[in-house]
Amino acid sequence: YLIMMDIDDFKKVNDTYGHDIGDLVLKELSKMLLNIAKKRKIDVGRWGGEEFMATVYFDSKDTKDSKEKVLGIAEEIRKSFEEIEFIEVGHKTVSVGVSCDKDSLNPDAVCTKADQALYKAKQTGKNKVVYMD
Repeated sequence: YLIMMDIDDFKKVNDTYGHDIGDLVLKELSKMLLNIAKKRKIDVGRWGGEEFMATVYFDSKDTKDSKEKVLGIAEEIRKSFEEIEFIEVGHKTVSVGVSCDKDSLNPDAVCTKADQALYKAKQTGKNKVVYMD
């Protein structure tokens, strides 16, 4: 599974408070993701700008409820970031797109679908998780 996330309205942070404050927001999201990743089989990284990705792995014995589990992880990411209070900017949110392509196992297809899910989350109100098969 691939989780793609993007900080909502991040440009306003940089434009209003400066890039140093924007960097603090990025670092806090990074720290939060690393803490969540330590508890599970997840690789996390920065995709670019204010976008991050997480790859979630499941053993073959764990695949029964894998979609629900990954959506739970995505929701944990969303809620955990929303709870962080930044002195300068208050609370920020992330929109999250989740995808899996079990049939073809094509990484490009998974990435495209996660990006489409992220775009849909942004277009339908932000601060939410959207899943696409």
